[in-house]
Amino acid sequence: MVIRNVYKATSINYHIKNYLPNLIIFSGYPESRKNLVALANLITKKNGVQMCVNIEKTSLTPSQKKICLEKGIQWLKNSRIKSLYVVLDNTELDLATRIIYSCGHGQLKPNIAMVGYKFDWLNCPNHDLQAYLNIFNVSHMNNISTVMVRVSSTESYDNQNSLIQDFKHLDKNEDIPCRIKSNQNIRNQQKLKKMLSLYRVKFDYFDVILAKTTSPTLATTLSYFNSLLEHTASKDFGNSNLEKEHISKTLFLRDSIKLHSINSELIILTAPKNNEINLLFMCWIETITRGLPPCLIVNGCSGPVLAIDA
Repeated sequence: MVIRNVYKATSINYHIKNYLPNLIIFSGYPESRKNLVALANLITKKNGVQMCVNIEKTSLTPSQKKICLEKGIQWLKNSRIKSLYVVLDNTELDLATRIIYSCGHGQLKPNIAMVGYKFDWLNCPNHDLQAYLNIFNVSHMNNISTVMVRVSSTESYDNQNSLIQDFKHLDKNEDIPCRIKSNQNIRNQQKLKKMLSLYRVKFDYFDVILAKTTSPTLATTLSYFNSLLEHTASKDFGNSNLEKEHISKTLFLRDSIKLHSINSELIILTAPKNNEINLLFMCWIETITRGLPPCLIVNGCSGPVLAIDA
């Protein structure tokens, strides 16, 4: 029965109406990143496939690997989390990432990668940082969305209230509007409400916030961002000054988030458009999210996942 269903999953062609969230979580041993695993479970629960991955740089003996697998599987079972668990040993993160993305077939193929925020990115060895960034770049090449989670070890995901700060409309060739009249704001709310209803997205309350691109603290935010750029000046960014200028224009969002979302249980951000996830991207994330409640930074792929018609 199981084998037959696996082959069946391979034969089903992807369609927007049969989309399921299949998550890869770079969890290490699952209990060590229990918040990350629990959050992924909220997304895949009763729908998609969840797979926790533990990547070990050193080589493990068969008995060591068996113990590691059994320990992780038992913790997932005790936590009532339905998830696969894989241990890859004697493997660098770069190679392991490519191996993982080649796994899965048809409806079981991963389409979202979830990873925790690398707090030591500013001072870690370049090789380790590049391996971490390659998770996002390899995902992009394979049309897989990524979710970076920045949360302290004391936080939990029991309360799922969230405020979404979405700025994917900020294209590189577009100017950020400085003023929007109140009647236009009402029209934006009506359009958003209609869109959410069409896509059958349930909500209790939403609002359209008119963010100001100038504020008394924006200069401080920009100064901190520039200090991070200076600190990493000796490293290769791999991007142009135009991309730096574009990303710096989105820093006003930090003030908006602090004003409207500082008491939120969860803040969801979509990453600014960028061809490559690199040090500039990390400088932006550090500047925007430091000192805030738990944040999810989403970098989507080009594939549609919602349909208006049922």
